[in-house]
Amino acid sequence: GSVSNSSSPKHSISSTTRLLQDKYTHYLDEVELLITRALSTKSHCFHDAVRSHDEIQSFLNTTRHAISSLRGELSNYDSQSLLTLLRLYRLLRQRQNQRQLLKRLESLSIVKQTHMQVRALLTTSDYLSALDLIDVTREIISTQLNDLVCLRFYDTQLNEYYLLIINLMRQEFGQYLTNQLLAQQGFF
Repeated sequence: GSVSNSSSPKHSISSTTRLLQDKYTHYLDEVELLITRALSTKSHCFHDAVRSHDEIQSFLNTTRHAISSLRGELSNYDSQSLLTLLRLYRLLRQRQNQRQLLKRLESLSIVKQTHMQVRALLTTSDYLSALDLIDVTREIISTQLNDLVCLRFYDTQLNEYYLLIINLMRQEFGQYLTNQLLAQQGFF
């Protein structure tokens, strides 16, 4: 009897433990079932989020590569277009400088030919045209060729021609008056 009495409390502890264990197992099964149901209802959202994240990551990688490629092309284009614009500007400046040089050379050619033309006009006694040519040459020198050192004494030479022509005109006029006076004295 003592054995059965002593086994009875053990038996009641073991059945209580077993009962608790079954109860906890039942609760654990219910929690697992609830978690499984929650996961199954939310899994499509989770999978969509993961898939969206993968798609966004792929899109970002593609965009990053496209942007770096575009930046490279733009920097290459910028340097090429800048070099092209600089070359164009340099060519335009060269053309402008060449046009100015051509104008100056044409003016210098006119000035250079002045001596020969003045002499030719003096041989034909065309004093007014020679004076006009000297005035035009002086104007060209003062406006277009004023910074050329090689022409610094040219104005003096033109002045000498001017004075020579004035003296020639006076002599010719004096000769003309003398001839006219002599011709009128011959009539009386």
